[in-house]
Amino acid sequence: MQKSVEKIVQDAQARLATFAYTEPEAAMLPRLTVAQIAALIDHTALKADTGTERIEKLCREAADHHFASVCVNPTWVAFCHARLAESSMAICTVIGFPLGATLTAVKVFETNAVTEMGATEVDMVLNIGALRDGDYA
Repeated sequence: MQKSVEKIVQDAQARLATFAYTEPEAAMLPRLTVAQIAALIDHTALKADTGTERIEKLCREAADHHFASVCVNPTWVAFCHARLAESSMAICTVIGFPLGATLTAVKVFETNAVTEMGATEVDMVLNIGALRDGDYA
């Protein structure tokens, strides 16, 4: 069952209300509206079996709710860019997703390719095995 944006925001607000804040912290918390929270959301579809119908719906929902971006696999960047050309919607994609085990040169190539196709945000998954081994190069 898919929740509405309003329901997601209400649930988040209710969870935030349960945290124990000191008085100064509580005073600093912004009182965000549904629209302000929606503008912080990256609407995402990254499953391997995602097809055209789902991506079209993703773009429509993102535009309707004024989300910050749509986040899709690289093969969908040009499609989303075309569908959202009339909006200020950011097009986000992921490089090296989900494992991060792609060669650096491949990640560089793919990043250049997706930015040429219209990606305005690129999230790169680092090689977790190399990180755990201390191989920062």
